[in-house]
Amino acid sequence: MRRKIIIDRSERLHQIPSSLFVDLRRKALRAMKRGVDVIDLTAANPSEPPSPKVIETICRAAGRPESHRYDLGADASVFGRGIASWFESRFGVSVRPDDEILPLLGARQGLVGLPLAFVNPGEVVLLPDPCYPVYRTGAILAGARVETMPLLERNDYLPNLQRIPEETARQARMMFLNYPNNPTTAVADLSFFSEVVEFARHYNVAVIHDAAYLLMPSKDNREPSFLQARGARSVAVEIYSLSMAHHLGGWRIGFAVGNRQLLAGLMAIGGGRSALPAPVLQQAALTALVDEATDRPDRYASRRDLVIRGLRQAGLKVRRAKKMPFLWVTVPGRYTSLGFSRRLFRRTGVLVTPGSGFGEQGSGYIRLSLTVSEERLREAVHRIGRQKALWHGKRKRDGATEDTGQD
Repeated sequence: MRRKIIIDRSERLHQIPSSLFVDLRRKALRAMKRGVDVIDLTAANPSEPPSPKVIETICRAAGRPESHRYDLGADASVFGRGIASWFESRFGVSVRPDDEILPLLGARQGLVGLPLAFVNPGEVVLLPDPCYPVYRTGAILAGARVETMPLLERNDYLPNLQRIPEETARQARMMFLNYPNNPTTAVADLSFFSEVVEFARHYNVAVIHDAAYLLMPSKDNREPSFLQARGARSVAVEIYSLSMAHHLGGWRIGFAVGNRQLLAGLMAIGGGRSALPAPVLQQAALTALVDEATDRPDRYASRRDLVIRGLRQAGLKVRRAKKMPFLWVTVPGRYTSLGFSRRLFRRTGVLVTPGSGFGEQGSGYIRLSLTVSEERLREAVHRIGRQKALWHGKRKRDGATEDTGQD
């Protein structure tokens, strides 16, 4: 009889929690098999195609033989020059196209790769709490010690740098930030970014600013780039994604701008030039950024107004999001974020993301995506509004079972 081979995962992999969104999607699929009409408001996943001009660019480029080769730098140089011109036009910041811009296979490549390239085991990575779970994944894979910076409503969801212990600050190697913020929808101004640059330069900390939602259209498009802060290029890299803003989620295309040493390390950890996005995707990204009008309509504005109005009429407290494809909602009454999301799903078939999945400070909130159709959002709000009887009592701590709606 052949001996069964047991292949154990590494200790680091065991430290990474299972994907929140995968778990929620499985839950939705199980319910749908039982005949439940599920309205899934968990993942921020583009529901509309890119613009016709972007689609035309992809189709035209796909017909050229050279589009299917490995990109060893030539197309990246074209991409770099295009992004540099766009960046200066949009933010008034001049960056060098050859070594301060790097195309990425989606933002995740940069968010996970940078800790692997620059953080040694045991060194500190500062993460906002709550935050996009991928930041923690990258830090854990690098063997880092994670220290969190609470994002509190009373502080407009900005980390208080003065509250970071001196010893922790001196041991810190890297800091992650994200504005406009996922999941809280908060925005930051240039004065805060300048404060971060001063902190980073004082303690020799690399700053990774996840600007995935900075490209989302709004009425004024005035939210600043982190690199507009004086001295930011000496300490920071800013990572962009075209997934939501330009509806290119499935294509996995993004780019990083900023400190050339950080970008060189990221490229080395990713396998060099051979790991760059396909030329056709780089061309599509340039078309989306450069050729499309800067006054694009906010496709989520009417959905956002509809849901905010409906949830407030139902007695829920909702933070008004200026340009984000989701909302940050305070959990009412006696529930935890996990308990409330479970109870709401059982009662209504509406699946939302518990805030505690983004970190300890997310407890007491849920995140609600706006990327389904307006008709489905209207139905979700109607179902939630019929559950006003749930909005009473005092909230329990996460983990409690009494009156929390937990399984």
